[in-house]
Amino acid sequence: MAKGKFALNRLLHNNKLMIVFSAVAAVAIWASVVYNDSNLEIRTMTLTTSMDLAGSYAEADGLKIYEGASQSIKVEVRGSRAKIYNLKENDLKVTYDYSDVRGAGNSTVRLGVVRNSAVTDYEIVSVYPQAVQVYCDHPMTSSAMKIEADIDGISVKEGVDVQLGAPVVEAPGLEDGSVYVEGPKTVVSKIASIKAKILKPSAISEVTAFDAELVALDADGNEVDMKYCTFQGMTGSGVTVTVPVNVHRVVDFEYTLSNLPKAYEGNGSFYTISPSSIEVVGTPERVDAFVKSVENLGVFDFRHIGIGDNKKTIPLNVPQGILVLDGTTEVTVEFAMDGFGQKMLDLPLTSSNITVVNDPDGRVSISRQTIKDIRLIGPADTLDQITASDLSVIVDVEGIEATGAVPLKVDVQVNGYNNVWVYYGPEETDGYEIYLTIQ
Repeated sequence: MAKGKFALNRLLHNNKLMIVFSAVAAVAIWASVVYNDSNLEIRTMTLTTSMDLAGSYAEADGLKIYEGASQSIKVEVRGSRAKIYNLKENDLKVTYDYSDVRGAGNSTVRLGVVRNSAVTDYEIVSVYPQAVQVYCDHPMTSSAMKIEADIDGISVKEGVDVQLGAPVVEAPGLEDGSVYVEGPKTVVSKIASIKAKILKPSAISEVTAFDAELVALDADGNEVDMKYCTFQGMTGSGVTVTVPVNVHRVVDFEYTLSNLPKAYEGNGSFYTISPSSIEVVGTPERVDAFVKSVENLGVFDFRHIGIGDNKKTIPLNVPQGILVLDGTTEVTVEFAMDGFGQKMLDLPLTSSNITVVNDPDGRVSISRQTIKDIRLIGPADTLDQITASDLSVIVDVEGIEATGAVPLKVDVQVNGYNNVWVYYGPEETDGYEIYLTIQ
């Protein structure tokens, strides 16, 4: 063969060249198959959708889908491989025929799929399912429903001297132990009561919090299926039921009578208390605190009990969480002062009617002065007999370091009469004032 002529045999035996040629040929063949519009294929796509009754009579009627709104739909498309395998889910759109949805209950919605983009050179072959079932109803919100704690199965441990208290239902979103129910009208309208059912009841000896679940009951006490319902403001139906334990305590009231005239000491008819005791129920801690605050009514000092003070009323200020069984809210201490009166006397001070105590050095001298308007309280017939000569004064100068004319409060005594007392005035007054000269 002459030099310069094409040598086909030599090219066919050139391995490197043939490898390159084969690769190029393969790509060309693949491209002709893939991009050839005459080679059609079928692809199955899955579309996810959520129905909302938009634009339908059902929407205008106020209906809402409670079940079946979310659907997974398979659609077959046919076209060239290059076209159909580049399709995205938003290139297709699911259509709904809501014409059969006319009221509450289960209804059929017919489905279709249409093209939803500029890509149109493919065929929609089939849609499955072609129809689905949905459950629709009118939305409804109940009025506020008080939650009742169901404490069946809760008891007091054996040997513990307490009793179960009123349980409290708590959860984020609850208002004063009440809840609103939202859901289908045909369900919500059946609900007559809401109970908090404790999941794991047990015997207790102290205040205990239990996990519980809200349960709806109809008028016959049967449980209502709450599958489509929610509790407004709550993330679920779980709540906490706190069950307190209460103690029962009898409180006997006590008080102290100070400067009571001897004639009335031990005389139960002269002073009475009503009621003399109360019965209270509450948690141990609250009962202990309440009893400590009220069992001692305080001191009644007769130097500060005047003619109009024969009845003292003490409010109990019962706190929340404490129950007084008979409803008592106050206690009355009364003194039998019928026929009593008041007499006022002036007492000129002399060395014979004043006694100075705690003056070992004799530093105190008494100037002429009169204690005016000393008030005496007692039976009117006794007061008629008393004169200034029956009164005397005791003054204590212990600890007094001042000199000169020093004002001091003194105690006035009634001598020879044990059923009369000297009234000093309001609580803040602690005696009658005189002046003593101290060297």
